Amino acid sequence: GIDSAFPRIDWTPLQIATHAGSVASVKFLLERGASVTATYDANTPLITACMSHCDDKDAVQEIVELLLKHGASVTATDRFGITPLMHACESGNLSVIEKLLQLSDPEVIDSNGRTALFHAIEANQKDVVASLLAHGVCRNVVDFKKITPKSFAEFYGYNEIVELFPKGRGTFDIPTCYLTYSRIQDIVPDLSGDSEIPAYFPDLKTILFGMDCDHLLPIFAHHKIGLEEFLLLTDTQLKELGIQLPFVRKKILRGLFLFHARKWSKSSVPKISKDGKIDMFDIFRISASHLKHIVLLKATFTHIQSTINLGFQLPTQKSIASCRNALHQLIGQVSSLQDRITYIQSFNPKPILNVDIEALHRSRAHDGKKKTLLYAAVAMITVIAIWRVGLH
Repeated sequence: GIDSAFPRIDWTPLQIATHAGSVASVKFLLERGASVTATYDANTPLITACMSHCDDKDAVQEIVELLLKHGASVTATDRFGITPLMHACESGNLSVIEKLLQLSDPEVIDSNGRTALFHAIEANQKDVVASLLAHGVCRNVVDFKKITPKSFAEFYGYNEIVELFPKGRGTFDIPTCYLTYSRIQDIVPDLSGDSEIPAYFPDLKTILFGMDCDHLLPIFAHHKIGLEEFLLLTDTQLKELGIQLPFVRKKILRGLFLFHARKWSKSSVPKISKDGKIDMFDIFRISASHLKHIVLLKATFTHIQSTINLGFQLPTQKSIASCRNALHQLIGQVSSLQDRITYIQSFNPKPILNVDIEALHRSRAHDGKKKTLLYAAVAMITVIAIWRVGLH
């Protein structure tokens, strides 16, 4: 078939065409139903396109856009956990990198714990490193060997790349008082009018953690963004704050949308018990909680009004049906994969990399006791032998 791999190289015709940078061949194969998701040698056509070192960079970009238009996955990885973006960083195609940065997370790691920035450094792609840093990728991340990107560049002796990294820490140290509710002014902002801490800032840490964006907390602390202001941020405002990666901005905006879409419950507001004993501090705490919920509701109403003003429309029934059909197909594929895994596991009941920690500890403890007894026996025999020699 059209998706059959060639015996010697184990690549499909589409993979060969994408790697060669042949736009005409790629179009020809796609028009005849070649699959953009088929994997051979643990590579997808999008990965082989991003691996391409074809001199015609525009052709490679066109091929990547064609594959994406036909449903290619930007999150698919090869056997080493390397994504299309990582391969593009190695090959140095800036136009392809710009496209993929809009659709994929540059902070994803491979099997060595390395992000796309590491791959650009390893390939000595100075322009790519500069582009990634300009987009705001995390430069303080470490791989599984505790090596930072800057140390990685120093190890290879790429001095020009090392110079791209800012001197010093390059991050804003968040004051401890920003992260906890330690004073009355923290739970009732602007009570005294002299608080420099952004209103309800400790809650930002929890929300960003849920979005898997907690590494961005120093940015919001540096700009003194309070909870209400954070909940109403737009794409433009996020970009002005220095969050240049489109994928990261979309992730934050999606998290904010889900926050506002969540149904509000009256049970989340504490009440004064009629039977229980309370003091003025309890009343103050409950009133402060009411104030916080009013701030949240105000932010949600403002967000809804802004969304309506933008002309947001609910998806049509046709779109919903199409998504539901695609979901059922995905569930079917996952089910088929699970059946295949079960079949393979039937040959070996134990997982291939099974490690029974408790059994390992018991074995080590038993070995330790055996060694102790052996050493004791040897020591005793030695003492007896010396004693007998002394008698003679």
